[in-house]
Amino acid sequence: MTVGIVIGESHVACIENAALKYPALLPGLEVHRLSSPRRPNLPGTISIDCAEAKLKELPSNRPTFLYMMGTYHNIIGLLRTEPEFDFLFSSTETDFNSYSVIVPRAIISQIFKEHLSKSASAIRLSRAAPGRVYLLGTPPPKCSNEFIMNKFESMVKKQYNGKNVPEVGINRPELRLKFWKIEQQELRSWCKDHDIQFIPSPLLAQIEGGFLREEFYGDDATHANVEYGKLWIESIRDLITSCSED
Repeated sequence: MTVGIVIGESHVACIENAALKYPALLPGLEVHRLSSPRRPNLPGTISIDCAEAKLKELPSNRPTFLYMMGTYHNIIGLLRTEPEFDFLFSSTETDFNSYSVIVPRAIISQIFKEHLSKSASAIRLSRAAPGRVYLLGTPPPKCSNEFIMNKFESMVKKQYNGKNVPEVGINRPELRLKFWKIEQQELRSWCKDHDIQFIPSPLLAQIEGGFLREEFYGDDATHANVEYGKLWIESIRDLITSCSED
């Protein structure tokens, strides 16, 4: 019996792997990764049409968990830019690069708002789901620039978003974290506008300040591992249990 469905993009792999590694954790949880235009035939993925059909067959008392969006902070903030820029996350912040161009926070927020306004797939799936819909927050960034750079240097092309990473360099960890925090805030706001409940990344996976704990690092620059997926399944299990007791 299906107790709930998780549908997502690349980040859903950690939950999918955790469901396989820990099958007794939440029996009946379905996890599906969507295919993408760039990799339409990736093994183990399903089309959005198939995902929509699965959701329409779900009983109304079964929740849907979307694990998509939330990665734009990497696209615009992972690599250094020329000229370098920074922004203040709060009015009391002192940890910023005073030698870079300071961009108003409102502009950064607007960039994320405009990106989220194009989230047609998430809206389509949320409307197909007959029950409650939740959006899972994406994992926080990894603090170690050395770890990230080593992963790119081990690749053949060594590229991200069309740029040569060793040549361009990785942004300061503090700046990358601020990008992630703003995106999570904008995701929460977007969810409120679309009658979706936002669930932030598990606090157990974060060190003080907000970075991802090293034990949850995935084997690349941006993703989390199977143990992080286990945390999500535990959170989903607890949520389903609490909802059934209401």
